Amino acid sequence: MLYLVYLEDIDNNAPIRGPLLEEHMAHIGAYVDRINLAGPIMRPDGESQAGGVLLIEADSEQDVRSIVEADPYFEAGLWPVVRIHAFKEIINAWKNDT
Repeated sequence: MLYLVYLEDIDNNAPIRGPLLEEHMAHIGAYVDRINLAGPIMRPDGESQAGGVLLIEADSEQDVRSIVEADPYFEAGLWPVVRIHAFKEIINAWKNDT
């Protein structure tokens, strides 16, 4: 099953994001075969990161939560808001039928 993960950063995120970037990327890299989409969401200035979005293949929401909660960014308190939703991807099937 696919899960959409919304991760919202704290306001003053730079002291966490910068120093832990390599550890965060290594953690995400360990799951690259299960991640269909990943990237930052941006603040209105278009340059500052405000959080992130992931689309993860997993057996359960708890499996996804375990991945997120083991991330160095989460452990450091970067994401006070984490939303995980089951997701049904349909656009590619729709595009292939047209």
